Amino acid sequence: MKRKLIKIGLVAIGILVSVVALLYVVGGRTVVYQTDVEIDAPPETVFTYLTEPELLLQWMDGVTEIKPLTEGEHGVGARSRVTIHEGDAAFVMEDEVLRTQPGELLQVRLTSSAFDIVSTYSLHSHGDKTHLSQELRTDYKGFVRLFAPFAAGEVSRKMDEDFERLKRLIESRPAAT
Repeated sequence: MKRKLIKIGLVAIGILVSVVALLYVVGGRTVVYQTDVEIDAPPETVFTYLTEPELLLQWMDGVTEIKPLTEGEHGVGARSRVTIHEGDAAFVMEDEVLRTQPGELLQVRLTSSAFDIVSTYSLHSHGDKTHLSQELRTDYKGFVRLFAPFAAGEVSRKMDEDFERLKRLIESRPAAT
């Protein structure tokens, strides 16, 4: 009986180790998230809401501070420190502009102890409207890799909600005269 319990315990430990190893391997792959929205405003207006810290704070849920680390314009190489609060937790990440074409494209690298992300915003004019899309290419780090397979729904939901908030914010602003 004692041998049987030991054997069952070893099998259970083996299964647990296998599951953790599998989650670690799967969580180590680059995960791609995407969202898009149609906004009733020209691309130049929408682009401003992607690059101006005081405007970003209005539509990016959880972002409480964006502190520039470099002088000058929001061009290639510009860096910022971003503070995000989720519930009781706060974490800091740094961003760096990799590519920018005002009114058309913005690509930013976000780094933290938990992940590296390359976020690409693409803007396309459709008359007086803008089709805005975002692609996040995420590489999770360390123990966070274990939870990466379970994060997809939450990350996608947050991206969609942020874009809907951005749409409402831009479309509710007073029309230029």
